Amino acid sequence: MPKNATRSISAMRDIRARRSSEQFQENKADMRVRVGQLRESQSQEARDERNQQRQLERRETRRFIVDRRRGIDQQRQQVHRALTSD
Repeated sequence: MPKNATRSISAMRDIRARRSSEQFQENKADMRVRVGQLRESQSQEARDERNQQRQLERRETRRFIVDRRRGIDQQRQQVHRALTSD
């Protein structure tokens, strides 16, 4: 294959790669815009409901952790009492 043909093929590939990269960036920007629009279109009520649900889940998780730690501490105290009473 002649050198000029190789260069021209390489140049065409570079142009295609650049175009696809530009296209990718444009698609990415378009997607960001669409996501932003979607978020704006969601009602405040739906966001409040979601936030409230998350808060409830956090509270339940905290309660579970506190109860678990409390149980572990009680077991530890019982073992300590049993070992020190002799």
